[in-house]
Amino acid sequence: MTRHAQSHPTLDDARELLEWQPPLGVLSVYVRIDPADRGGGWRTALRNGLADALVRAKPAEHDARVALRSTADRIARRFGDQELQSLPRGSDVDLIAEPAGRFLELVETAVERRDAELERRLVERALEETRGGAHGVAGAQEAAAALEEGRVDHLIVDDATEPLIRRALRTGARITPVSGAAAENLAPAEGVAALLRY
Repeated sequence: MTRHAQSHPTLDDARELLEWQPPLGVLSVYVRIDPADRGGGWRTALRNGLADALVRAKPAEHDARVALRSTADRIARRFGDQELQSLPRGSDVDLIAEPAGRFLELVETAVERRDAELERRLVERALEETRGGAHGVAGAQEAAAALEEGRVDHLIVDDATEPLIRRALRTGARITPVSGAAAENLAPAEGVAALLRY
């Protein structure tokens, strides 16, 4: 796309943007910013949004996951936040020195490790919010009650029952299934936790 230095977008720019069809899609993260709030809470919202996008991309094809990781890294660098820049990544490997046949295997392993770390962080955050008592709940009954009230923003599950999934979908809640170490951490809460809208 054409970029104009120090100028406002024109109608032609808007038309060009509407016609733009990037082959790997677009990453959108929305944050609410209060100009009077200097606490930087929007950075937390951005960090959580990026982490959530990476978790949601787990089923996507390899090229899309790599592009999303790269985009998330650029956003983190652009906003210069240390926590944003510490988004989990796969171990550094000298791919040039590896045989061609091992490349895909190494990348897939790195992506799996990164996804596991994202899931672990998400579970930790939900359980921490639950302990704080304000923005999280843990346990099947507690999550079901919050879903019934429409308060759940993000449902995190190891092995959720169908009614919980249906309620989450009906109320527009995000759903993240977890496995491995993240699921083990969630086990004491019956494999269910949720981050709340309010």
